Amino acid sequence: MKNIKDLLSNTDLAFLLTISAVGGYGLFYTYSLGVFKHYEIPIAFIELNTRVLTGTVLFALFMLLTFLITVVILNNDFKERREHGLPLKSALKPIAIGAIIVCPIIILFSLVIVKLSLKTTLTIGTFPVWTLMISIALIQFKKYLHTVVVLIIFSLSYSFLLGQATSEERVRYYIVTQEKAQPYVMLGMFQNQYIIAPVDLKKRSITPAFRLIETKSEKGNKVELKYMNIGKMKVERYAE
Repeated sequence: MKNIKDLLSNTDLAFLLTISAVGGYGLFYTYSLGVFKHYEIPIAFIELNTRVLTGTVLFALFMLLTFLITVVILNNDFKERREHGLPLKSALKPIAIGAIIVCPIIILFSLVIVKLSLKTTLTIGTFPVWTLMISIALIQFKKYLHTVVVLIIFSLSYSFLLGQATSEERVRYYIVTQEKAQPYVMLGMFQNQYIIAPVDLKKRSITPAFRLIETKSEKGNKVELKYMNIGKMKVERYAE
């Protein structure tokens, strides 16, 4: 506990906030990249959302502090075992126990909160656990630069895959309807405009031909947004 207090007291808060802000932006961008990749939306439409970014930064800060505290606890355990000549193999036990505790929490979060399928959850839901275990192993060999690289690669990869997965598993959409007109699905926002694409509600398919429409309807041209449970949608390929 003393070491954790020392860690928190010796860590520059401004540095942590800066790292969290950069990390939060990276996570936000790669998550958006995964979503846009699924729907084949041009990446030029990725726009910084201050509200979402704030939440991402806070999440990144929380994960960073959690990682640092976990590393300090486990690293101290390794150090004590070296000093007392105890086998390091037994030190892997707390890591295994930690993984057993953390994995179900991540899986439950992915299934219940994010609403991913079990297959998708098992594929990408254990990323944080693998990241932690590999990072701790690298730290034991004093490969600090390698640890940072692993953290960056795993975090950005996880964020990108999560963006794709949530898009693939999504079943509820805002549908843009106008009287006697082609229905469109709303896929995002760009400069206070809706990003929409033609949708076939019977076939549950989206055509990647995008338009921007104003959020406010003009007189005589009323645009309505209906939040509908359509089911999983497939995205058609671009026409040749």
